[in-house]
Amino acid sequence: MRKPYLAAQYSIIYNYISLVTFFLQRHSKFDSDTSIWDKKVSYFAWLRLGFFIVALAVLYILFQYELFLGVALASVAFLLVFGLLINRHNSLKTTRDFFKNLSTINQNEAKLAKLELKQQQDGASFSDNKHPYASDLDIFGKHSLFQLLNRAESNNGQATLADWLKYPPAKTELLHRQESIKELKDKIDWRQEFQAKLIGSYLEEESLQKFSLWLNKNDFKKPPLLFLWVTPMIAVLALVLYLNSIISIYIFAVPILVHLWALRKVFNATKEATELAQLGSKLLKALKNGIQHIEDSEFETKSLQEWKKELNGASKQIKELENLLYKLQNRANIIYGIVNIFLLSDIRLMVAISRWKEQTKDKFPVWNETLANFEAINSLAGFAFANEAYNFPTFSDKEYTIKSTELGHPLIPQNESITNDFTMEGRGGIGLITGSNMAGKSTFLRTLGINMVLAYVGAPVCAKSMELSMLRIFTCMRTEDALEESTSSFYAELKRIRQLLDQTEAGGIPTFYLLDEILKGTNSADRHLGAKSLSYQLNNSNAMGLISTHDLELTALEGQIPRLTNYSFHCDIVEDKLHFDYKLRNGTCNSFNASKLMELMGIKIQPN
Repeated sequence: MRKPYLAAQYSIIYNYISLVTFFLQRHSKFDSDTSIWDKKVSYFAWLRLGFFIVALAVLYILFQYELFLGVALASVAFLLVFGLLINRHNSLKTTRDFFKNLSTINQNEAKLAKLELKQQQDGASFSDNKHPYASDLDIFGKHSLFQLLNRAESNNGQATLADWLKYPPAKTELLHRQESIKELKDKIDWRQEFQAKLIGSYLEEESLQKFSLWLNKNDFKKPPLLFLWVTPMIAVLALVLYLNSIISIYIFAVPILVHLWALRKVFNATKEATELAQLGSKLLKALKNGIQHIEDSEFETKSLQEWKKELNGASKQIKELENLLYKLQNRANIIYGIVNIFLLSDIRLMVAISRWKEQTKDKFPVWNETLANFEAINSLAGFAFANEAYNFPTFSDKEYTIKSTELGHPLIPQNESITNDFTMEGRGGIGLITGSNMAGKSTFLRTLGINMVLAYVGAPVCAKSMELSMLRIFTCMRTEDALEESTSSFYAELKRIRQLLDQTEAGGIPTFYLLDEILKGTNSADRHLGAKSLSYQLNNSNAMGLISTHDLELTALEGQIPRLTNYSFHCDIVEDKLHFDYKLRNGTCNSFNASKLMELMGIKIQPN
């Protein structure tokens, strides 16, 4: 009979292999669908080319026989048919790209299941060294929690997910998020189709800012109705009269010159709109498709229903702008150029775009925010689906409470991760952790911290169970010197501790802190005095937390400081090799390995 621990490991490995296989099978299916639609796209491309050649041949023959009316009628007919072929071809490409996106999504999910995160956006731009915990807990950057969670494709979606990770909401909102995640978790087709429709919506920050500024700017001055209706009618009438030799070319040229002057007046605005249309066309198309996917869906959770209401009719209105900008992008077409001279198409399009901006200037930010919320919740639901062994935490009504069983680190492969149980209760509680080098002190602190971040974002945690109060997380683990600020690592750590004390003194929600090897940048006597004094101060504050240290003398504070408990990680030397079990124990660590590590690295240790 297998030991329970080994049985659990086998179960984890089995689930891991099944999950990877599941996503790879979906990847293969959608890859096959992509190939089928790619052949259809290729077929239609040849059909378009063939039709174009035939059309040119027919027009040439008609022209040779001087059948000019036939040339005119055939030209119109060919343009209409060719337009239909273009639309059909674009539709086929859209379908092909949709399946291609689904294939890529499932390939990435298989990599995420194996904790291969390099292909993911790392969210480094959202990092902030002054944030209470983001830098120390690997929330952003390489091999980060953001990479593991993120399934958002738009800039706003990724920014919203980052904000959720950095700024936990109130308890009520957390519970609503959990409900939404649970509803979407197993709707894998809905979630992946939503994500697939948004691929291509991400823009580089500079491009996004340009497009956003243009959308929010509406300084186009509507021309007099004279130029929208009267002069176009005069220009068309002048053309008819000129072709019938009723007026001279000089009279015919008058309305044309007036129109050229008017088009010149709006040239810069039209040029800017055309350039930004090319920039934002994929963005608008993705936003329209993503929003329509939501509008066509039914939800049970109140939060999702309320978000959906915010999008009422949004996809239709975005499609209107998309069509207007599509027409602008066709300005280089010779037919458009001719029609533009007579009907002032540029002015008409700019008036329509200006009207659209005016009507939606207050709605567009709401649509963006709502879509971003769906992307963020979709990311967390995807994470929950991919980690079936994880569990949703519960939130205690009591203050100063953390209870967890089989707590592991989500960025460490589950078949390699060692889990620990941990409980702490009471205002001013301190867990003092001692242990030898590489025994697991820092990793445990990060394990607890990153799971708390997951809990407060609404996601399931890497634990069998977790119950916790509403707490504000604060860490001091990776303090570094800053040459540009002439700051030593020790002074940087003191500034960080000052930030912690300010947070605990501010009142409100209690703080849970994680301090790793505190005051390591000074001599042992000062370090001991400072750590001891800080422990007393934190014990009397609106906080609780963990402190790791190599200073064994601090363990004597157990019994002197209320609710201070000693914990430890151990290391054994077996057959001249170091052995770690990475298990948290009660009490003080009395086995240290620094000398052995130095010896293994070639430093000859001299006897005392």
